[in-house]
Amino acid sequence: MSKNINYFFLYFIVSALVGLFVRDIPGQPYLLSTISNFMTPDDVTKLGDPGSFAIGARDVFTHGWIKAENAWLIRLWPPGFMFLEGMVLKVFGIDAPFILVLVLINAACFALMLSVFRGFLRGVLPEGVASTLPLVPLLFPVTRFFVLQPGGIILGEGFSIAFFLTFLFLVPVAVRDRSWVSAVFAGLMLALSAYFRSQFELIVTFLTLTAIVSFVAYFLVIRRKASEQSQSNFSSALKFVAVAVVVANVAMAPWRIYSFTDTKNFSWVQTAQLIYKNASMTDKELLDVGGGWIVRGGGNAACRVDPSYCGTSEKEGFYRAFVNNVSDWYAIKLGILDDYWFSDLPAYTSPAESSSSVNDVANFLFLFFVLATFPVLWLARRSPSFYVYLWQSVSFYACFFVVFTFAHYEARYFFAVKIFSVFSFIAIFSLAWKEVLAKRRLSR
Repeated sequence: MSKNINYFFLYFIVSALVGLFVRDIPGQPYLLSTISNFMTPDDVTKLGDPGSFAIGARDVFTHGWIKAENAWLIRLWPPGFMFLEGMVLKVFGIDAPFILVLVLINAACFALMLSVFRGFLRGVLPEGVASTLPLVPLLFPVTRFFVLQPGGIILGEGFSIAFFLTFLFLVPVAVRDRSWVSAVFAGLMLALSAYFRSQFELIVTFLTLTAIVSFVAYFLVIRRKASEQSQSNFSSALKFVAVAVVVANVAMAPWRIYSFTDTKNFSWVQTAQLIYKNASMTDKELLDVGGGWIVRGGGNAACRVDPSYCGTSEKEGFYRAFVNNVSDWYAIKLGILDDYWFSDLPAYTSPAESSSSVNDVANFLFLFFVLATFPVLWLARRSPSFYVYLWQSVSFYACFFVVFTFAHYEARYFFAVKIFSVFSFIAIFSLAWKEVLAKRRLSR
């Protein structure tokens, strides 16, 4: 236990140092910025979202919740990040250097995740390697920037990523140790990730659906036709997956109920309406209202492939335009995909005009991690954790395939995919390494 605590503090110190002193892009918000600085976003950042979060945080500080006239905030974004900011203000005061506090809080969350990652790796690798590998993703600027540095912290997504990755590693730990407590904690971490950024709620949906499909597959196919070892591994993994998924959905139920009382539907947030609206506008209409980044990101693909949809913003028409024009739709999306994937780090929305060779190498590595996930995972198919990582990987990449099909691209939307890819690949490769070595020993 004492060694685990020591490593937590080591990881916290490393994470905090990155957040406090390392800057991978210039012009990031000052650590000592106060909430009042975000009332005029140009004082801190050109992005609009952090200013909106600041409005919600100030409401939480002053009134304990979001005021009625600002209810649009929690219809566009879940309340987790705004509530956290508000609590920081309640504890440290309205003039607190709240970015500094957030950096330290997220460093602690990230350190917890790295400690759980180390706990998983210790079951498959030597102690020294298992303790060092969790820090490898910090070699990539996108991980340092988006999760730990002020420019990423103010978007709140660093918290979601830390929570989600903690879930990612807790489930296989639960399977290995047969720990129901770890499975419950994994579900809570998964729910927390959704409370901070809405795209993780969609990931929860995919994780839930693939878990249900897995249950059906087990009873219809695997229980009857698979080997005894495969049946045992699958059923063991399925039990802890079920606990994590149920806990996550139960923990998310209060916000769904609140949303229903507010909007008469159980949607996590109402951003889908913006997607349909933007998709119904012509290039000129979007450019006239400053939506050039939406045009460039393919956000009005529906109007472009099906002019009859322009000006309607109807949900049914949106999906009809997609179904009737699939090839043209994907031609638009695939035509710009490489610009966004290989965009240099300073870009948030539209991709940077140029990219450094170092950045290109990093992005090729991320692409390799994505493409190699399932071939390498297959090498670890005899491990009980194989089914956990198969479930997580299929759900995650399927979710983002859907997101990138229907939503407009932004450069930062790809950051979470890249960060997930390197962490999950390290875990999966470690499993495969152990299984291959074990097989070689048996063959001698």
